[in-house]
Amino acid sequence: MSATRISDWLEGLGYADDPTSLHRAASEIPNAHPYGPEISALLHPDGAIRARAVYDVEGVPSVVFLGDRDAPISEQELDLVRQKIWNQNLANVVLEISGDTARAHPARKLNNSSQTLHLAEARSDGPFSAREVSSANLARRLPEWFDVKARVDSKLLENLSAAVREIGQNGYATIAAADSTRRLAELLMGQVLFISYLEHRQIVGATYRDHHSLKQFHSLVATQDTDGLRRLIDCLRQDFNGDFLSDDRHDPWSSLEPAGFDTLDRFLSRTDLQTGQGDFWNYDFSFIPVELLSGLYESFLSPEEQASSGAYYTPRHLAMLAIDQAFATSPNPLSETIFDGACGSGILLTTAYRRLIALQEARDKKRLSFKARRDLLVSRIFGADINPMACRVSAFSLYLSLLDGLDPSDILEAQAQENVKLPTLAGTNLLSGEQGDFFAPDHGFAGKRFSLLVSNPPWGEADGQSVTSADRWASTVDAPIARRQIAGAFSIRALDFLDDTGRICLILPIILFVGPSNAQFVSHLFRLLKPNRLINFGDLQNLLFPSAEHTCHVFTGQKRSNGINSRIPLEETFDYCVPKADMSLAYGRLALQSADRHQLQTISVVQNPQLLVTLMWVITQTCR
Repeated sequence: MSATRISDWLEGLGYADDPTSLHRAASEIPNAHPYGPEISALLHPDGAIRARAVYDVEGVPSVVFLGDRDAPISEQELDLVRQKIWNQNLANVVLEISGDTARAHPARKLNNSSQTLHLAEARSDGPFSAREVSSANLARRLPEWFDVKARVDSKLLENLSAAVREIGQNGYATIAAADSTRRLAELLMGQVLFISYLEHRQIVGATYRDHHSLKQFHSLVATQDTDGLRRLIDCLRQDFNGDFLSDDRHDPWSSLEPAGFDTLDRFLSRTDLQTGQGDFWNYDFSFIPVELLSGLYESFLSPEEQASSGAYYTPRHLAMLAIDQAFATSPNPLSETIFDGACGSGILLTTAYRRLIALQEARDKKRLSFKARRDLLVSRIFGADINPMACRVSAFSLYLSLLDGLDPSDILEAQAQENVKLPTLAGTNLLSGEQGDFFAPDHGFAGKRFSLLVSNPPWGEADGQSVTSADRWASTVDAPIARRQIAGAFSIRALDFLDDTGRICLILPIILFVGPSNAQFVSHLFRLLKPNRLINFGDLQNLLFPSAEHTCHVFTGQKRSNGINSRIPLEETFDYCVPKADMSLAYGRLALQSADRHQLQTISVVQNPQLLVTLMWVITQTCR
């Protein structure tokens, strides 16, 4: 198919009118584009998709244009391409161009859903036009194409949770303790994802298996070959190192019963473990984003467990926005030392690390080597969490980020010639248990100072007579922390980990800034930290954190030189943003419009924090 005909369609549907959002070659993608690697994978002329163009809406790839250069795309090929686009978890629409005719398909598997278009009828404000897509009118017209429950993140996390539950209950019959069986099931599924990723990326492919006399992972599971699995895992441990395949790497397999192998076989065979249906697309870990896999740990938590621990999974689009905000005021993100004191499964650290890789490659104008990525990780990314399993998943996510985008031959060459392996992060860059307790006086990073702290701290409030480490720390400082809110204490404790000009980006429960009992806390916080931006997501209640009682604020600020005694200039202001709920989340994005932004005088809010509540109410009511 000629480039001219593709151009005719892009012009007819109005996509060519927005050249900054239309991408036709990987070489033309801006270096700082947040989804540059994903768009490049779609456009690569020798890749699995071979898209002719990709259109993004506010940076998020939303429409993929297909059209084989030599012959029409067969139904089987189209099915495989859509499957990979679905696994990428970004674009919702596929436009297949064939001469003067085009077919529009949802990226998800949805029977009898395709629609036919004719070039003579194409309009810039018509069906599947750039205007219909960017305005979210398409999502309103065809909501089933945008069903969040049918996205790969929902399917994968749902199936992972079911697998952990089922294996924990039936896969370890000889072990009585429920907490032990659950831990083994979590370790097992973590290894499944890690090995699947290595195989799908061909890092562990046929050549690697032949060289080491190994069998393919799924075949070992299907035949319940524990000896073969042990050899595979030991070989990966030897070649890749890393904390996820540590000394307990064989524990999940040594006592796994046939029922557990059966569950695992069904999981790897694309069976929906909750319904028993086997008709949804295969997971393709060469396309599934690493940030999605970093939601592994939180996917194991039930809503009840989330509420009791105050741990809520940070959605990918919120993580992207938070890192955007954190880096926006940085003079040089590549010089930052980044710390998350409640890292959970590491989605914020993973997002930040991937952004650093992209910025370094843009600066150097070449792809970073395995060793360079390793050095960047070890020198710039740090995290801690009281939960050891959470830190292991953080390591897992960071390892996948290090490997992502590298040619398998480059990885194997680095291992063979330079003896470069995945770094050990546990105990150095990632701390857990008592060492990782953010409020412990002997925290493993006590005395170390970071330039940037990003975190989504626990949102819980201590109940009854129990005394938490946050309570003990709060009793040693003079700070107004209402209702024993852990996130409030976290915000102030964070200053102990910042260098003299350190900055902060926190995802905090909305009640912390607009709750009637927190006025003193807001004044105190703004005297310690110069606010740069406060984003109020109150209008997105139940959309960002469906199982939480409240939604959140994203707060960015910089440490004041004289602490609580700093004088706040009258001219000092900060951005107060109140985004409105719209269809943006259907496209997997969070949008900040100019109308959402308001300038507030810092000293006025310090003297009267109720201004945040009043302005939020006025903005929300005005926009309804």
